[in-house]
Amino acid sequence: MSQHRQPLHKPLHLVGHGRRLRGHRKHPLRQAGGHQAAAEWHGDHTVRRNKQPPRPPSPVQEQSPIAVLHFDSHLDSWDPKVLGGGISKCSDINHGSMFHILAEEGALLPDANVHLGTRSMLFDATADLENDARCGFSIIRASDIDRIGVQGIIERVGDIVGDMPVYVSINVDSLDPAYAPATGTLEIGGWSTREMVQVLRGLAAAGIKIVGGDVVEFSPVYDNTAGTTGMAVAHIVYELLMWMVQVPVT
Repeated sequence: MSQHRQPLHKPLHLVGHGRRLRGHRKHPLRQAGGHQAAAEWHGDHTVRRNKQPPRPPSPVQEQSPIAVLHFDSHLDSWDPKVLGGGISKCSDINHGSMFHILAEEGALLPDANVHLGTRSMLFDATADLENDARCGFSIIRASDIDRIGVQGIIERVGDIVGDMPVYVSINVDSLDPAYAPATGTLEIGGWSTREMVQVLRGLAAAGIKIVGGDVVEFSPVYDNTAGTTGMAVAHIVYELLMWMVQVPVT
């Protein structure tokens, strides 16, 4: 019997509220006048389009646009037509186009979003990057950590997002395949788990206001005997939760 090779798609909602951490079956934005930040893990990165990032309350609208910190080896902001879409609304949505669509829908703050750990090849070096800039993203490549270090990355993120609330979306392929082999679109030259943890803890220490986060594209059937990717995913979710506790948003 052949194995079922679909990515894990069971969201775990762990809610950090003030100094408490507790499980929750739903994905609330607010409760009793306060903000609840949720960390989830999923399969296909498209989940971020199907379940838009939680956004802070606005005096004008029920929800306002939000900044996104996107850890990924790929941009995921490609125009759907580049990835075989453009034929129908359904064909437009895939795990490489969802941030393009979210930008079109006004869910992202303009010029306040950051890709981190990017290193994949492009379809068109000029058009892809121009479109990514139109979607409001800046890019911190995986190799930048060798030049400016962890602290330089944290400072650059702080300069871009400032005091704005952010949603953190982490594709497990942002890690080097040596540390996270169980995913579908591997790219060599990524960050180590140690570097990832240092960046996440540094962003928390810098007071970046996280309102939610996810870890996606983990496919357990491809993991090794030691469960290397599973351990990485679990600990990254833990780091997101600790960040939410350390920097509560009200």
